[in-house]
Amino acid sequence: MKRIIIYFSLFFSVSFYGQNDFILTIKGIDASKPIKFKKEALKNAVIEFKDNKLIKFNIIGFKIKIPGVQAEEIKGNKIDERIYNKIFRIVSKGDIIVISDIKTNTFIEEKGPYPDPMFPIVIEIF
Repeated sequence: MKRIIIYFSLFFSVSFYGQNDFILTIKGIDASKPIKFKKEALKNAVIEFKDNKLIKFNIIGFKIKIPGVQAEEIKGNKIDERIYNKIFRIVSKGDIIVISDIKTNTFIEEKGPYPDPMFPIVIEIF
């Protein structure tokens, strides 16, 4: 049931906000659909964009929700050592980690700052 709700929320957020000219990635993998990772693969994982040349993105923070633990806010675009250690200790096979509330510092040439809604990243541990 938990997976169904997460998949539905991901689908709704992508379809509601529409297609963009950029791709949100984690460790270089397209994050527009649920991703399967081993928990070891999340060590120093970087969240970034592959974008067109007109838009420049910098991720300045995000929230990460680990099962059984309150969501934590992270500054920057990387899963740091402290969060990775929590993931390694707490998460088991089949658990889902959600990275949401991704904050960007976005600039479109000649138009200034542009707040862009980001869809959540859903990671299933296998």
